[in-house]
Amino acid sequence: MSKKLQNGAITAIFLAVVALVLTLILAATQSQLLLSIRRSQSAADILIATYGAESEVNDIMAKLSGGYLADADIARTTKNIGDTTLTIEGEDQGETQIVTVTASRGYAVGKVQGIRRVLSVEEVDDVELVLTLDCTSSMDARDASASCTGSSCPTRFNALEEAAINFVNNIERQEDADKFKLGVAIFGKSSAWLQSNGRDITPESGMSFSEIRTAIEAGINTVRRGGQCERVLDGTSIGTAYRHGHNYLVTTKNPDTKQIEIVITDGEPNSRTTDSACPPSIACGPNSACEPAAKNYLRCTLADNLTFVPEISQNGARDPEVDAYAVTIFDRPPTDVVTIFRNYATEDGYFNASRASELTNILEGILDKILEDRSTVTIKRVIPTLE
Repeated sequence: MSKKLQNGAITAIFLAVVALVLTLILAATQSQLLLSIRRSQSAADILIATYGAESEVNDIMAKLSGGYLADADIARTTKNIGDTTLTIEGEDQGETQIVTVTASRGYAVGKVQGIRRVLSVEEVDDVELVLTLDCTSSMDARDASASCTGSSCPTRFNALEEAAINFVNNIERQEDADKFKLGVAIFGKSSAWLQSNGRDITPESGMSFSEIRTAIEAGINTVRRGGQCERVLDGTSIGTAYRHGHNYLVTTKNPDTKQIEIVITDGEPNSRTTDSACPPSIACGPNSACEPAAKNYLRCTLADNLTFVPEISQNGARDPEVDAYAVTIFDRPPTDVVTIFRNYATEDGYFNASRASELTNILEGILDKILEDRSTVTIKRVIPTLE
């Protein structure tokens, strides 16, 4: 073969290779472009699908809560909204209705679940209630009533004792009082059960209402010194009060039992105890340096485990099935503490008494709230699974 022909063949081969490389580059570029477009479309579809599912769940839950949709009407249905297909499934478990909506669209699937629980004392076998009382030295203050000043005036402890005894009396007057199991605890920096003749007054103690009243009268003195309040360390760790209730109620949890915690305090958090569920697990206070940690501990123990708490970068520690009420005694309620209670206690479960003499009426209102029927709705996104 002549040199001229050889050069021509080499050139042709070179051009063919270049063309092949260019073709491959073009194909790869087109593939990346298509992949990018599909990813963008997929992200948009996920957003639209999830929004559609959430909207449908919210609509159904609103109709259930408003009485516009009977529980039996929650059946498996399919509906199309534009390019989105919604598959709606409902399950009626008596006191609980669960609605799951799966939205399918193009390159994405979104799934949202709504859970509605109807809370009624009449529908449960037992009501376990833990009443936790502040036993700190600040309760010695003789300012329970605005109309009385001086050393002979009743202390906050006197008003607390009166309110707690009245609360026991009101429970005893209920037609179904036998289903109420009442425990009484005390707290400061640490916590303990109030005792009757050396026996802890837990909800399962089996003590009569009369025995509980007698224990409150004997155990809560006019001042901290000399009574059962000295069994707990002084200092205000409200998180410890809730943790005390949590630790007990988790051991007696039953689907046919309603569990409730009520904490009464006159102080701002200034101490905390170790608790691995609420890191950092430290003990500090009572002092001002401990206040940030003490407030975060309150956030952690009061918030339920379905609720994210930004200040501690984790969910709370309370079982969402346990109702948590808070009662404070503040002449001028501190905004940050009030915000914690309003954000993380049971809905409408925070109350403030400007004077301790108001505690009796507040506890009566809480009991009325416990006795009335009400519903809670939880809506959450669910990761779709292949069927």
